[in-house]
Amino acid sequence: GKDDTLLYSQRFEWVDVGIEPQIDNPDLQNIPLVEAGYNRWVETLDRGKAIYGDVIDFPLSEQELLHAQSIFSILVIPIFVTDTLWGFIGFDNCTSEREWSEAERGALKTAAGLLGQSILKSYADKRLKESEEKFRLASEITFDVLWEWNSNTHELKFSKKFHELIGCEMEEVKNNYDFYVSFVHPEDKPDYDKVVDQMLETGGKNYFSIDYRLIRKDESTIYINEKVQVIRDLQGKAIRMVGAMSNITERMLFEKKLKESEEKYRTVADFTNDWEYWLNPDGNFNY
Repeated sequence: GKDDTLLYSQRFEWVDVGIEPQIDNPDLQNIPLVEAGYNRWVETLDRGKAIYGDVIDFPLSEQELLHAQSIFSILVIPIFVTDTLWGFIGFDNCTSEREWSEAERGALKTAAGLLGQSILKSYADKRLKESEEKFRLASEITFDVLWEWNSNTHELKFSKKFHELIGCEMEEVKNNYDFYVSFVHPEDKPDYDKVVDQMLETGGKNYFSIDYRLIRKDESTIYINEKVQVIRDLQGKAIRMVGAMSNITERMLFEKKLKESEEKYRTVADFTNDWEYWLNPDGNFNY
């Protein structure tokens, strides 16, 4: 809410026959628990502890809203997503007061834990789909080869043009990291490994771009620019990566020739008394 006020809303409900549903009760939506007198709930639940007992024994500030729902006794268990309090799940007894056994509290705590894991997975899946879709749309237009790495299977899948990039037959391609990294130029391998370690580092960056060389099957060398999007779970662990590779050999060779040409003219100029210069469109002089 406003000013980062902690709000709680009832999202789901199951009621027994004869019990009035409360899911459409506007008083149970966007409740500022602390301001409403439930500070004890927030502090207790945030410590991972349960709230339970007969409503009549609760502080007066908590009784009004509970009595309005005809609740005599209540058991509330916190739901955590990683280490963050996401919400809570509870049992209400609307017919009589009662004691909540240790077994009942334990069963509801287990249910809350499973629910927290399910919510975490749904968050991760949503983030994954959104990231993959954005990356896929951009990549299909721009890049030569796409790949995807799955942390569960450790499988590395390449798009159809990959075998052409490394000069292999399609049936020779193996969907694993060791196969691909065997083509990385030995001089570039240490820097490449360093970047991969950063990708796998928990809580690390989500986007990487690196230039390096590949040695193709025919032993020719090509230059690659690789862009990688790392998808992480809420704990920052890499759960999937998607990458896009571009063959930048022509550009790199052109830049290399240009640099050699500039050095050649500079050497000539250093040994002559006559100077030649060119004015670039950007206003800089070349000699």
